[in-house]
Amino acid sequence: MAATNAKPKPARVLFLGPPASPVRLWLFDTGHCDVTATEDPLDAAWVAEKKFEYLVSFGYRHIVRPDVIALFPHEHKRINLHISLLPYNRGADPNLWSILDNTPSGVTIHVLDEGLDTGKIVAQTKIVFDDETQTLGTSYANLQENMLALFKATWPSILAGKEPALVEQEHAKATLHRVAHKAAFFVYVTPQGWATTRATVKARFGEWCEAEAEGAGNVFKD
Repeated sequence: MAATNAKPKPARVLFLGPPASPVRLWLFDTGHCDVTATEDPLDAAWVAEKKFEYLVSFGYRHIVRPDVIALFPHEHKRINLHISLLPYNRGADPNLWSILDNTPSGVTIHVLDEGLDTGKIVAQTKIVFDDETQTLGTSYANLQENMLALFKATWPSILAGKEPALVEQEHAKATLHRVAHKAAFFVYVTPQGWATTRATVKARFGEWCEAEAEGAGNVFKD
């Protein structure tokens, strides 16, 4: 009987995030994935009907509900990409808060669970910035590039069933911020907008904290 050279069936991937995301585009370009992208809240019945095999989230603005997570029981097959060195800077604006909290910077692929960036670590890369020369914008772009590079290096192993070992986060070291946490001071700490150096952001935040020390309330309260 003649051997066949049939191509493997593309993996069905649900991508959560902007359709123009470079991660989504790379997944499509590999030719190994049938990718559906959405930025909308998920309906578990729709997800189940589509029989997705993998869930990849990056830049998604909604909480993934437990009934959707339950449809992906294999942890490596439901992952989130986050531009921080977890467990530091969970939640919103991780690049900004790595500056303000003086915490390490990096990028992380982790299991998507019911918490906010709390899942087991699949892979991560630490990144060190020169605060005097790097701006809020250039460091953000660097994190985005490193996130894509880490995903490219990790995804083939996941797809081949040769998944990296999972590592629990050190939850005691975790920091978390919401979008609203920066509202009171963001304009002040970024006088040149995204072109503001990281050093200036840090210095001006210190000034703002000193000025608000008496009677301003706690802007970090959830």
